[in-house]
Amino acid sequence: MTADVSTERGGYLVLSEAQYPGWRARIDGAIVPVQRVDVMFQGVAVPAGRHSVVFEFASTTLRAGFAISTLALAFALFLGVGSVHLSTFHPSRSSRGLTMRSGARLRAALSGRYDEASPKPSAEAGPPGHTSA
Repeated sequence: MTADVSTERGGYLVLSEAQYPGWRARIDGAIVPVQRVDVMFQGVAVPAGRHSVVFEFASTTLRAGFAISTLALAFALFLGVGSVHLSTFHPSRSSRGLTMRSGARLRAALSGRYDEASPKPSAEAGPPGHTSA
């Protein structure tokens, strides 16, 4: 917020904004202390003459919150990408013991057609180690 002030003897410029850490003020480019005025408002002492007063809000808690939120988002994205990577088929994670590397082979395995080339036991044969008489 910017205010152009002209005063003969000087005084206080009161901003009807609640006093909160992070507010700073400049008079003609020079940083001046922001003081609590009328219990809850803020103001600055303005010397005699014509001046430009600028109030700025630069909260360190706001910046810290933004930084923490950004790090949390990056971590969540990292976990999401990591879980997609870990869910691909590898020999140690596959229930069939297959190594899947391409989408076509994965689709074939999921549809049950991947093992077509391997010999299938006949319906007449019994369990392994069983001999028919």
